[in-house]
Amino acid sequence: MNKLYYTILIAGTFIGCAPKITEDVLEVPAQELAPIEVEPDGSQLYAANCVRCHGFKDPGSFTANEWKEIVPRMAVKAKIDAYTEGKILEYVLANAKQ
Repeated sequence: MNKLYYTILIAGTFIGCAPKITEDVLEVPAQELAPIEVEPDGSQLYAANCVRCHGFKDPGSFTANEWKEIVPRMAVKAKIDAYTEGKILEYVLANAKQ
């Protein structure tokens, strides 16, 4: 009997202390809840578009001149848009073998 009493007492305390949800919180216009869009950076685009087929290749595996030939050729094969191609190229060039 005591266990039941204490269980109800503890549960009642937690339920009583829980924050209340009011209707004004639920009526927030959808435009205020829209997610902030963040553009992926070159490394994320490289991972999403290149690594899935080739596995991870360290951008330092190739020189800048080699990447300038590889990326445009592969962008056509992978049907990557010009913006994404440019971001990937920026990333691999910044990390290319010297």
